[in-house]
Amino acid sequence: MKQNHRVNVGFVATVSAILLGVLSVVFVPFFSTLLLSLSAPVARSVAADTGMLLAVVTPLVCMGAGFAFGALMAFGYNMFVWALVPAAKKTEVVIEEELVTEAVVGDAA
Repeated sequence: MKQNHRVNVGFVATVSAILLGVLSVVFVPFFSTLLLSLSAPVARSVAADTGMLLAVVTPLVCMGAGFAFGALMAFGYNMFVWALVPAAKKTEVVIEEELVTEAVVGDAA
């Protein structure tokens, strides 16, 4: 890794939520159908209700979990990258901000 760049936490969390939501929309109906077909005939109505409830609720839960864990991972990555930046680069950023502030104040006078 030649350059360490910070990532946008909101963007990563949104992409993670969308990805997990799409995957759950694809796979959950398969598993709910499997649950319905493997259930006993007596409990078939309960299994059908459970399967349909899972098919509706699971994508929403997966999207929420994807957003939360995506944000957590992006935040952790940003903290890791900030720890890797040498101290010289951190002071250069502060010095540049002070020079810009001094230049603006000096020009006004």
